[in-house]
Amino acid sequence: MRHYTHSKIISGSHRTNITLVGVGGTGSHVLTGLGQIHHSLRALGHPGLFVTVYDDDIITEANIGRQAFAISDIGHAKASTLVNRIHGHYELDWDACPLIYPNDRYMPSHTDIVISCVDTVKARVAIASHIEQSHTPPIYWLDFGNTSHAGQVVLGTCRAVEQPASNFQTTAVLPSILALYPDLGAIEEDDDSPSCSVRESLLKQDLFINSIMANMGCNLLWTLFKNAFIETNGFFSNISGGNINPLPINSDFWERCGVNIRSGNQ
Repeated sequence: MRHYTHSKIISGSHRTNITLVGVGGTGSHVLTGLGQIHHSLRALGHPGLFVTVYDDDIITEANIGRQAFAISDIGHAKASTLVNRIHGHYELDWDACPLIYPNDRYMPSHTDIVISCVDTVKARVAIASHIEQSHTPPIYWLDFGNTSHAGQVVLGTCRAVEQPASNFQTTAVLPSILALYPDLGAIEEDDDSPSCSVRESLLKQDLFINSIMANMGCNLLWTLFKNAFIETNGFFSNISGGNINPLPINSDFWERCGVNIRSGNQ
């Protein structure tokens, strides 16, 4: 079963507008991957990406090592530090917003893909609420989440994507993270206060969990562009056991997860 990429994403008529929410443990590595995707798309004749980055955090000593920051970055804003750095790598013009998303002070005129790399359920629910209330919702929502040694990447649609005629069974809709976990908003969260040291940070999350999840999600996004279709819309991973399990695009599988999405060219 396949989902074919929205024609606007692969038409090559404009840059794909991406909103990246959070550039901490996972998001800092995702931004690096987006730079690689942009550069590679340009080499294939696609105009590439325009990325707007939201994060209101300041870099601390606890962020060094697990996140993509240097000691010399301490005290600076995460969003502008990483965006300025990637500008130097690829000669880009992407935007940095040191704000919480969504934010009335600044919002892109339109977004094709929202990528969330946030630490809390509350932040995910706020993103989902903003998408639902938007007059021009994005096409896709790519969400990253992880615990100390396990994580998931889920690519969902925010509106039905017309599917071309195909010999394969297709689906116009992909379940988002909240469709797979509809009770997520009711979860009581543990203390999510920031770590004060590298040691405390590493006790909360393993050293490479974030970069592993970032690479898996960026590869899924790259496949969406390069192949113009996907047959999995996410992954579950447990690095302590070396396990990676795909989330197949399969209505029977989704129903076993409690999600009922009609398949076919909608």
